Amino acid sequence: MSEFVSKVKARIRCSQGNFQLTCQKDIDAKHDAKIEIVTALGVEGGAGTRSQTGGGSLSGSFYREEKPLQIDWRRLYTTKEKFTMTFEDENGITQQYLFVQVTNWPNWKADNDGNVMDTVDMVFRRVKRIS
Repeated sequence: MSEFVSKVKARIRCSQGNFQLTCQKDIDAKHDAKIEIVTALGVEGGAGTRSQTGGGSLSGSFYREEKPLQIDWRRLYTTKEKFTMTFEDENGITQQYLFVQVTNWPNWKADNDGNVMDTVDMVFRRVKRIS
């Protein structure tokens, strides 16, 4: 029986550098592009399909343990910088998210062990599969 475990490497390319993120706890991606059924009068079951283009959103939790900060999410937000994020899993699937922007001032939380985490919400305009 195979195991359903895959690890992902996250990279960011922005004015602060081009490097692998090592401080993330989790990252979620939601794609808004989809295919929908087109209906028409007198056509039972739909007349066909229509592709909707669109980007989507990314959301992640990042530890603030490194000094200096590995990535300053607040600076990315205040400067409205567009950047690129790339995710590669160990199965060889690599996806690149283009024109990414932080959408709001990052929220933060601390746990009982004193670890501080930033919760960062982002949007992207385009995604492409590299491999």
